[in-house]
Amino acid sequence: MQPGDHRRIRGRTRRAAYRMPGWPLPPLLLLATMVVVVYENLVSDWIPVSITLAILATGYAYYYGYIQPRREDRWTLPDLVDEEP
Repeated sequence: MQPGDHRRIRGRTRRAAYRMPGWPLPPLLLLATMVVVVYENLVSDWIPVSITLAILATGYAYYYGYIQPRREDRWTLPDLVDEEP
């Protein structure tokens, strides 16, 4: 948990200045549109869709099989070093 995350847990952002107009309609419309696009692509030509899904599956397998188990020694930055001017 990052500093400042407690505001979300306690509901303090409920009265924030920005709220999405028409919530939750825009995300639902986007999701429905994406389902229609994928369906139309499958009907017209299924090969590009299957290639895309294979690439995504390979990426997830690489992440969860190789990168995540090594997350303690991967994707880290070295400590700061004080340099004398």
